[in-house]
Amino acid sequence: MMEATNHTASIEYYESAIAENPDDRTLYWQYGLALLLNNQEEEAQGTWLMVLAEAEEQEEVWRSELQSVLETAAAETNDTEAAALIRQQIQVVFPELIENILHLLLLSITQRTLSLETLDQLQLIEALQFQAVDAALDQSLLLDALKQYLAVALPHPITVELVQAIQPHVLDRRLFADIVLAQAEVIGHVRNFAQLAVDLIALLLVDFPDDFELRMADCIFKQTEDADRGSLAAAQMAFDLATTSLDQLTSNSALVQDLLTKGQQDQQFQIYHDRQIQLLQTVLQAPPSLDLAASYRLLVSTMHLPYVADRPTTHRALQNQIVALCETNIQHHHQIQYDRFQAENVVKQNQTANPDRPLKVGYLCRYFYQHSVGWLARWLLKNHDPEQTEIYIYIINPQANPDYIQQQYCQLSPQVRGCPLDAIGIATQIQQDDIDILVELDSLTCQVTCEVMALKPSPIQVSWLGWDATGLRSIDYFIADPYVLPESAQTDYPETIVRLPETYIAVEGFEVGVPTLHRSQFNLPADAVLFMTAQRGYKRHPAMMQLQLQILQQVPNSYLLIKGLADQTVIQTAFWDLATSMGLSHDRLIFLPIVDSEEIHRANLAIADVILDTYPYNGATTTLEALWMERPLVTRVGEQFAARNSYTMLKNVGIEAGIAWTDAEYVEWGVRLGTDAALRQQISWQLRQAKRTAPLWNAAQFARHMETAYREMWQKFRAN
Repeated sequence: MMEATNHTASIEYYESAIAENPDDRTLYWQYGLALLLNNQEEEAQGTWLMVLAEAEEQEEVWRSELQSVLETAAAETNDTEAAALIRQQIQVVFPELIENILHLLLLSITQRTLSLETLDQLQLIEALQFQAVDAALDQSLLLDALKQYLAVALPHPITVELVQAIQPHVLDRRLFADIVLAQAEVIGHVRNFAQLAVDLIALLLVDFPDDFELRMADCIFKQTEDADRGSLAAAQMAFDLATTSLDQLTSNSALVQDLLTKGQQDQQFQIYHDRQIQLLQTVLQAPPSLDLAASYRLLVSTMHLPYVADRPTTHRALQNQIVALCETNIQHHHQIQYDRFQAENVVKQNQTANPDRPLKVGYLCRYFYQHSVGWLARWLLKNHDPEQTEIYIYIINPQANPDYIQQQYCQLSPQVRGCPLDAIGIATQIQQDDIDILVELDSLTCQVTCEVMALKPSPIQVSWLGWDATGLRSIDYFIADPYVLPESAQTDYPETIVRLPETYIAVEGFEVGVPTLHRSQFNLPADAVLFMTAQRGYKRHPAMMQLQLQILQQVPNSYLLIKGLADQTVIQTAFWDLATSMGLSHDRLIFLPIVDSEEIHRANLAIADVILDTYPYNGATTTLEALWMERPLVTRVGEQFAARNSYTMLKNVGIEAGIAWTDAEYVEWGVRLGTDAALRQQISWQLRQAKRTAPLWNAAQFARHMETAYREMWQKFRAN
């Protein structure tokens, strides 16, 4: 209710005027309006209805007069509460006026009072459904209400109902589709309501079933969901609609990604993978001019490669070329801003400054929350020496209600920036903060991060911790260590590899909950040997699954616990088919449910006797968790970064057992650890002791090494 305002003078004026001219009905309209604005709603309604009751055959004319008076008053006032009060009365007297309901919707958005109850009271959906489709509605008002509502859309089925009710009344259906698609992108990517985005796009596909952009958006948001929601079919539809090599490449990339996520690397996957390589080469032979949306999609078109095979020289050459193409187009698209950032970097290089002052180091990341990167990066930031490093934290698309990990990041520095998905805005903030060294932690997993780094808002730019180095030429350094990359790796990277003396990652430990898994649940023998493999579906390579089952064959009384996000039917079928072909009973394969939290997941690792790592893409966070829980681990070492994570972690806790350089050694170590209980106990004891001394758990020492590397980067920059 609007605060009571003294309209006594107006009320008295109209009472006097009516006494002198009782037949002038316009005075009654204004008198009722004054009563209404004085919070005398019943009296106002009574005044208007009393006059309308005498209208007889002139009722339509008189109602039109009253409507005009009220709508004019609502439109002319700058007081949103008064406008809402007037329009609520219009709805009472003229409930069929859709334009008035649209104004009420806009007012509720402005006043931040929008709710399910509000939408129910407005009855806008019912009004739109009842109104004849060919009726002339104010198109500008209708589209404005659509835009503003979707910008704050309630994550509820009523949103789809409302948009569906509006859809027939919009004359320009292409414009309607463009508006809804743009807002669906925000709803899905920024607000993380992928289901709602999928449902909105489904409405648009009714009008435009052959629209490639809509099909791609449909596919991408369906892939966001863990469950099988028809994402593969959506990606295939997009591919069938593609008319250019670039569109074929990006839609085929979605097909590859979909199968990888499900854990499916079979003949069908191989067909898509081979086609992806051909399409990548075709695009590189005649590089297209890209808009930002195309650059975003193309950036991730090579991300599947390290999951398929350990061929860093071939794969990174392809990735580097694709990324360079995207980088050039991003810089060209933002040429003015890019040139300005580079000019500022040159000025900074020539400034006279105290060489011993703390360096301003910015950390840019999308995943500063309960995510692998979020779990691990916090220990470096926590242990930075403020006399050496002044840290700035740039959280891309921060959570509306931060989880406890994101809350920790917000407490690690007074300079924490919550950044929307706006690369220019983020880059401008970084430049205004006068950052000396910008460190990205996302690699190709976040296109906005890549766009920011391509703009080079900081004179020194570094990749650390994420998926692997991006291949962006605007990034100067990639943080590694003596083990995670072979000595020959520099030829594969445009970034300069900086090898820290011991490890490229260190943590102080992990939060561990109460276990929910116990051997008794599975009716296993007390002396059974339990192997475990716990990885997401895209790390499930068929060749390694076969090696794991070979270990099971050779270790009597052993079982394999299988866990990880993927299409469970796909994973189970793949393991069962392999087991059948090898003569193994399905009873020796135990598929574990997904648990409620990472803390419980870590606690449940204690049930395993031996952890079996994946290849060609090793575990990273999962390996750290296994070592923290003092579990022996078998890993297959390769050449690419992703195939050497577990190797460097084992080396940095002083464990050599379980490091295999060939497939045969992987099986041998699995069998040895499965049959030698004393060796398992010895490794567990070594891992327990290592928590006090090992570089992997010494985050403070790791921070000193990073600070030394930063100082050397800065000195080199100033010297040049």
